[in-house]
Parts: sequence; C-alpha cells; structure tokens
Amino acid sequence: ELLARIRTERRERWEAAQLAKYEAKGKQPPKNWQDKYKEPEPVDESELEELPDGWCWSDFDCIALIDGGLTRHKEKRAKSTELVPLISVAAVQHGYIDASKVGEIGLLPADGDKATVKVGDLLVVEGNGSLEHIGRAALWDGSIDNVRHQNHLIRVRPTIIDSSYALHWLASPFGRENLIEEATSAAGLYNLSLSKIGRIRIPVAPLEEQAEIVRLVDEARETLREASRIVASSEAELTQLDQSILAKAFRGELVPQDPSDEPASQLLHRIRTTREKLEAEKKAAKAATKKKATKKRKAKKHA
Repeated sequence: ELLARIRTERRERWEAAQLAKYEAKGKQPPKNWQDKYKEPEPVDESELEELPDGWCWSDFDCIALIDGGLTRHKEKRAKSTELVPLISVAAVQHGYIDASKVGEIGLLPADGDKATVKVGDLLVVEGNGSLEHIGRAALWDGSIDNVRHQNHLIRVRPTIIDSSYALHWLASPFGRENLIEEATSAAGLYNLSLSKIGRIRIPVAPLEEQAEIVRLVDEARETLREASRIVASSEAELTQLDQSILAKAFRGELVPQDPSDEPASQLLHRIRTTREKLEAEKKAAKAATKKKATKKRKAKKHA
C-alpha cells in the first residue's frame, strides 16, 4: 500500500511539474502529454536485506523528484539582468550547508524556476576526486530566499519520505556503499548523475517510524558531539596543566624547600670547578703520555 501510494504521488508530482513548465512558457500541453511519464522499474530485492513488516525497498527515483542545477557559463550569464543567491559545491558539507559560501548567479528568462531550492530539499555533490566526499549531502533550511543551486549539485526533493530520514540513509554505511557503487566508473573515477542518484536504494518505513528513527539518530549524534566537546576541553585543560607543572618545577614549588639545602648558585659553582679540574687533569695526562712517547722514540733512534 505504501509503495502504491508512493508511485501515485510520484506521477501526480511529475504531472504538476510538467504543467507548470508549459504554463511558464505560455504553452498548452500537447495531446497525450501524460504518456511521456516513465513508471520506475521495481527494485530487485533478491540480494537486499529483509525488512520489518510494513516496510518496503524503493529507490530515490520513485520517492523523490531529482533535478540538476544552473551552469556558471560566464558568456551566457553576461546577458542576465537579475542576480540571485547560488548554492555551490563548496557550500555543501557533510550534513549541513555553509551559508557563508553561498554566492550569486545571473538569471536568464530561459531559466524559469529551474534549480530552485525549497526547505527540505537534499543537495548532493555529483563528483569529487575523493571517496570521502563523493555524494556528500545536506538539507536546505530555507535561510536565504529565492536561492538556486549549481549544476554540480543534484537536487533531491523527497515526496512521501522524510527529508532527514533520506539524508541519514545516504550518510549510513549501507547508503554510502550503494552510493559509491553507483558513482564508480570503469576508469576508476567517481561521478554521480541524475539517473545514478535515482537508482540509490532506500528502505522506506511508515512515516511515524521514519520520524522516530530521525529522532533517535539526531539524539545519538548530539550525544557524540557533546562527548567530542568534553574530550577537546579535557585535552586543552591537560595541556595547561602540563605547562603549570613544568613552571612550578622550575620554580622549585613542587616539593617543600629545605633552608639547609645547598643553594643552586653554589652547586653550579662546584660543578663548574670540578669540571675544570677534570679537564686540566685530562690535558696533563695527555701531555705526559705524548712526552713519554717522544722520549721513547728518541731513545730507540739513538740506539
């Protein structure tokens, strides 16, 4: 029932998006335009994990609207008359979007509403030389109005699934494994496309269970972040403690001082005197040995 509902809503959203495109261009939909809709292929579950009752396997092509972004073509964009915020690859980090790195791009009339980003949209990095960063994704929080996204980012707009649930799945070991599998090419390079993202498999739970899973994951991550903050703070305190101990040691404050102890100045003087005496004795012994050898050599020559 859930899968059937997903498929129905997917088709309805596709039709709504198509009608909006025709309207933006001032055109009437052609006859039988609905026939262009492609029903997604069912997921092959033969090698997938068995799911709990009420769950089903799906792919992103079935549960989300997937689209590309705007190109930063300088000559093409030179004709634009309107500047809008642009989310670039650099702004999309693992799990969050750095608003300080959001730039601008010039809009053209032909762009229409292409690459618009709404609250809850997932933005996925399509290509990277590092396996660690390929497919890194984040949710848009709507903190900037009228924002678009760059063409090197793939927009995933979930329909009948919680956006945070989808994000957590992409960051999970199973999700990452599937994503890297899709991204790897025969040449050993890593790149994602709209169709590859569409093939990423995801276990779809009832919406109530999705919300509970998101709550538990967020709670666990906050605990982890708090533990990391405590460790970092403890390391800083230990560093300060080490410095304090060394300072006290050199000031002689680590142990009680005995007034009858030999002053450091006298100790240093005695050490210096002893060293000078030893060096003088060593030089004298060396000179005596050399003199004796010379005398022996002369005696042997005389003989």
